[in-house]
Amino acid sequence: MCLFFSFVIDKKSKIYYFDRELRIKFQGYHKEHYYMDSHSSICHYFKLDEDSVGKMEYNDSRLSKCDSLFYLDDKQYKKIERFIMKIDLRELIISSESAYNYCCVWEDDPKIRKLITDSLWALEYCCDIKDRPSVRKYITDSDDAYDYCSMIKDRPSVRKYITDKELIKKLDSLKKI
Repeated sequence: MCLFFSFVIDKKSKIYYFDRELRIKFQGYHKEHYYMDSHSSICHYFKLDEDSVGKMEYNDSRLSKCDSLFYLDDKQYKKIERFIMKIDLRELIISSESAYNYCCVWEDDPKIRKLITDSLWALEYCCDIKDRPSVRKYITDSDDAYDYCSMIKDRPSVRKYITDKELIKKLDSLKKI
């Protein structure tokens, strides 16, 4: 699985990735349905042969190569190092999902955390990082609210969003155990 932040490099040492403008462009409906940190999506968009590029990920302050077929020489590594030093990953955050990924992989930055406003990504944040009221308040989808109450804590402030009667029964039966 490709993680935030992914990019590819070709044999000529050119680096390809989805910059902020492309991420915004593809955020809504797009017939190709690109995933922002997918090596396959990057290659498809830039018309690159996936087998002829180095697939790279930079996360948790580490650079890793995602395939073993592509050989990187010293020139390419130096180009990647310069690229990594210049890029501000916070500029690539354009959605709840990318804000969650940044907080999960890099740092739980309060400014970035404020961008998590989607129910699913708020749930993921509370499960994976920390159960914070400032994020929890966005868990408003019925299924997400059920998951929160069954996995973290059955809070009335979240439970009220569970609209499916079967999920409420299921949750009540969990409390009896």
